[in-house]
Amino acid sequence: MREQRLLLCVDMDGTVIPNGLQPEHPDARKRFAALCHLPEVILAYVSGRHLALVQQAIINYRLPKPDFILSDVGSKIYHFSDQQWQEISAWEQKIDKDWRGKSHQQIMQMFDDIAELQRQEVDKQNTHKLSYYLPLHTDHESIIKHM
Repeated sequence: MREQRLLLCVDMDGTVIPNGLQPEHPDARKRFAALCHLPEVILAYVSGRHLALVQQAIINYRLPKPDFILSDVGSKIYHFSDQQWQEISAWEQKIDKDWRGKSHQQIMQMFDDIAELQRQEVDKQNTHKLSYYLPLHTDHESIIKHM
């Protein structure tokens, strides 16, 4: 008989670690860790953070070590193997097809005429992630019409 496994995918901020003013339940992380240590559980953290920030949060909050990390808003997937995080190249190849061979520069040029967009810091970008800031007061309808 085949062993039943449970893939548990959880967001980090505001789910397994505090975010904002909402107080954390005093037993939340302890109970979460107990669940994650069950042998049938495969744990994956899903986060907008990049790998180094996810790793730092795991250390800072003493979270269970996951089997997978989906980082950078899903543009990177890592699996823990041979004592290190290894990027899953099949995912990279799949996303690459969606970019249709376009570079960051070519994608950025598509948004050049939208003055309100400000590109985020270099460490918030990666091969298949190009992120921008848009001020809250921006007329979103005018942005959509540009596209």
